[in-house]
Amino acid sequence: MDKNTGVVTAVGAGTTQITASADDGGYVDNITINVTGNGAELTGITLSSTSLNLQQGSTQTLTATPEPADAQASLTWKSSDDSIVRIEGSGNSVQLTGVNTGTANITVASSDGKISAACAVTVSGNSTENPGIVFAQTSLTLTAGQTQNVRLTVTPSGADVGDITWSASSGAISVPSSASGTEVTVTAQQAGQAVLTATTASGLQASCTITVQEQSSQNEQTGSVSLTINPLTLNPGDEGQLQYSVNPAGTQLSWSSSNPRVADVDDNGYVTTIVSLSQTTNVTITATAADGSSAQTTVTVLGSGGGSSSGQTGDNTQTGDNTQDNTQQGNEEQGGYEGDLGLYAAQSYMEVESGYTKLIDLYVDRPEGEVTVECSSSARNVARVDDEGMVTGIGPGDATITITATDVNTGEYQTITVEVSVSGGGGYGTNDPAPDEDEENDSPSFGYGTSDDRG
Repeated sequence: MDKNTGVVTAVGAGTTQITASADDGGYVDNITINVTGNGAELTGITLSSTSLNLQQGSTQTLTATPEPADAQASLTWKSSDDSIVRIEGSGNSVQLTGVNTGTANITVASSDGKISAACAVTVSGNSTENPGIVFAQTSLTLTAGQTQNVRLTVTPSGADVGDITWSASSGAISVPSSASGTEVTVTAQQAGQAVLTATTASGLQASCTITVQEQSSQNEQTGSVSLTINPLTLNPGDEGQLQYSVNPAGTQLSWSSSNPRVADVDDNGYVTTIVSLSQTTNVTITATAADGSSAQTTVTVLGSGGGSSSGQTGDNTQTGDNTQDNTQQGNEEQGGYEGDLGLYAAQSYMEVESGYTKLIDLYVDRPEGEVTVECSSSARNVARVDDEGMVTGIGPGDATITITATDVNTGEYQTITVEVSVSGGGGYGTNDPAPDEDEENDSPSFGYGTSDDRG
């Protein structure tokens, strides 16, 4: 169905429901459409595999064949656990991606649910000797003329896959011929569809389907900026590129997060999340153009303990007081109020080599057991950090480490940051000790106590 004109195209036999709603959500209506096929009635579905083994980060195609072959049917695909196996695509063939270790069932069914077939997929972990590559999202929609940074994730983190070759299947997009790293700038050239493929020297491949839409002439005539952003759901520690469309193409955007401690966003709309989270949290991401036009979306970070906390409180429109508004939203998500817990770091800036670790020397002016400390990185492809303050260099670049201490009794919390610069060299698997490694590891992870204990 064309969401702008409402024109419905019959794809296959079955029943579906079309929902129309006003932009402000004030009016919603539904209609049920029955599509009758001019072919034979569907009697069964056969899958190309009934069981698959995937490595974390790898992809594989699963194909459904209707029975009889001339039967017309609309098929629906579902994963029993999207955090283990993710499905991309529709129709008779889909792409499966191993996200995390575990087992999930992939089910394909007719639109009425009467006929189905299933495939059991087991995802195993990678090792540095047997790495994998994967896109955080395997489909994107761009507007002609728009540029978009697309990032590739290597699993496990820090594994060396060598130089990467980037290619596009059609002229709908273009990529620089000199690109060889895990990040590439894609330019949408013309309306159409193209498959962006990343290939390592050892033959590992990952693909992302990019659909390019034409610009709207109406916005060009009025000079106004049209901006839309799709929502995103991630597990703790996951990363993802926000899908957005901006018209006129090439409009520069600034991005902000209502709670960067849980989900932060960079200048390109790429989201990184906190490594661990007990409660599911919704974070508001805002993109703003120079003329003041803005759009928002919700990034949902799934918690291990269930429940939810929403970051969408009050007026989320970005204004000159946006920093204050975001702080207030972050306070509500914390469930407490910002205060002074005597949290500080001995370093405000540190340098780490890729493949090595360094400990941030932290102190909090509260007795041990009365405060929790959480650490997160703004760029997990550059540096990662655990809740003990141990920073691991992943790849060259800069990252901001955010440390938050929370009083378990009052909910009062304090947040500080440490800037980290990661340089190349070293690497995982080396037998050489990291610089100053022994000296750092002799130090305790945190200092606890009261203000009288601080020298």
